[in-house]
Amino acid sequence: MALCVGAASSQSLAVNDQDQSGDVTADQNLSVTDVTDETAAVTTATANAYDAYVEDGDLTLENRQQVSGTTGAMSYMEVTGSSGAQTVTNTAATGNAADGGLYAGILNARVRQQTTGPSIAATSYIDAGEAETGYLSSNTQAIANSQGFGMEHGAGTMEVEQSNSSTVSAYGGADYNYVEDEAVVTASAAANNVTSNAIGDSTQTIAVTQENTGPVTEARTQTYYDNIYAATSQATASGNNVSIENETGPLSAAANQDNDSQIIASAESGAYDFGASTTIAYGVANSMVAGNYGEGITIDSTQFNGEDGSVDTYASFEGGYGYDASVSANSIGNASTAFACSDCQSTMDIANRQENQADIRAATQMSIGGSGRSISGTATAVGNTASYYVTRPGG
Repeated sequence: MALCVGAASSQSLAVNDQDQSGDVTADQNLSVTDVTDETAAVTTATANAYDAYVEDGDLTLENRQQVSGTTGAMSYMEVTGSSGAQTVTNTAATGNAADGGLYAGILNARVRQQTTGPSIAATSYIDAGEAETGYLSSNTQAIANSQGFGMEHGAGTMEVEQSNSSTVSAYGGADYNYVEDEAVVTASAAANNVTSNAIGDSTQTIAVTQENTGPVTEARTQTYYDNIYAATSQATASGNNVSIENETGPLSAAANQDNDSQIIASAESGAYDFGASTTIAYGVANSMVAGNYGEGITIDSTQFNGEDGSVDTYASFEGGYGYDASVSANSIGNASTAFACSDCQSTMDIANRQENQADIRAATQMSIGGSGRSISGTATAVGNTASYYVTRPGG
């Protein structure tokens, strides 16, 4: 559902109420023999979707979305010869998705999103063990609740509540004989996500409450290549995420995040002959990032990761003969970051509370059976981390 209002309206009211109790699934199977140009596959399943935008006017937005069924997207591609100069797959499963924004006006928004179904799951696999391609991009994403805001020359007051009790999982896999250029395979899973971006002369006051109690929030990638120029495999899993940016004007953000879901991010890759390989696993229970390039910033954040919210990341690479390979695994219980502009005479007022009761683990593994030029591995586990700083625009 979408609402778009032009300049003729100075005051708009958008009320949305969506309830999805049945299953929403999208499945795609492709069989490819020989393609010269491009092979592309887009597979999307969304239980509830809504967006509203007003230009040269004010917007009052009330949004309630509820999902109690299963949401799933599955993509499978079999290649026996060549999938072309470029191969692109995008697979996404989303429970509740909403966006609200305006140009030159006042935004007042109140959002409630809840997912209680068995699972939000996205799966993608490319079976091309005897085949080839020039360039590969495969992105797999699963999100239970997502709310986005965007403003230009506006003033926003937003209140968002999100809760998830579903299993959220994303899996991306690829097996190729030969990739001439670069292969990028990513999988990301998030239970609750809020993003807000304001540009021009804008102000934001936003309050976010997030709760994730699903059994597991998980992202996995598995890739293997017989011969590849450059490979990237990345898995990212987050329980609760808030990301806010403001270009000018004051920013005030309050975030209350509670995670009791197991967070797993696993990236496994291998290549017999390789030029470069990068394997990354990143997992975080609660994350809040707020930045203002303008006048000042006020942050009030509370992050709690319960004893059932263990964070486990694993990254591995197995190679034969090649040049450069790196693996990294990064696990965090609670992370809070805020920054302000030093050239704008900004002020920063921060209140932050973090508690982690769960185990935080990170592990990497690497083996080179033949020879390589350089290999590196990094494993980092952090219970609570907070970073607040004032910086010049652009760095």
